[in-house]
Amino acid sequence: FAYGATGRSGFLVLVYSNVLGVIIGVYYIYAFVVNCKHAEMIRLTSVYFKSIGVLILVQIYCMFAFPVTRALLFVGCVSSGWSLVSAISLVTPLPEVMKTRCSKSLQMPVLLCSFGSAILWLACGVTLHDKYIIVPNAFCLILTSVALAMAWYYPRDVSPGLVAKCAGGKYGAIEGFRCSDARMGPICSTGETA
Repeated sequence: FAYGATGRSGFLVLVYSNVLGVIIGVYYIYAFVVNCKHAEMIRLTSVYFKSIGVLILVQIYCMFAFPVTRALLFVGCVSSGWSLVSAISLVTPLPEVMKTRCSKSLQMPVLLCSFGSAILWLACGVTLHDKYIIVPNAFCLILTSVALAMAWYYPRDVSPGLVAKCAGGKYGAIEGFRCSDARMGPICSTGETA
């Protein structure tokens, strides 16, 4: 849309840089939908698809109803907003990580990719002096840095079968798994503190 509206080929960089991501993303969503057996997750995914559909329709409407500059600004703001939502979604496990003191729920490959992507897009935004690229990617960089710091501080190694009462029973059993780290207190296979 931006290229068609302005004739500036610089906007095509955004298209080229996201083609592979779109292909991989569509495959990921397809694999998730086909393999998901959890009723609540299927329901939430349906809500997500409907929300995205409405957002796409609103953007299409704006492209035709608003002047080109306002439509470009709106579409750019929506893109920036979804970058923020994407960054926030990566850190939703942090309360669980802090409670259980185990970083297993953090998706390290996705966090590392997001961290690297944020650095690259931030550099692009600074080069172009574009606050709509800088702000969401700086926010993403901060959030992924916090999540990566938590992953470094709290271990990922989980020993199956160890159920412990950590810190005097404060955390209790964590679905039959437990991080084996000295910061968490004693770990016993019986669920009792040593």
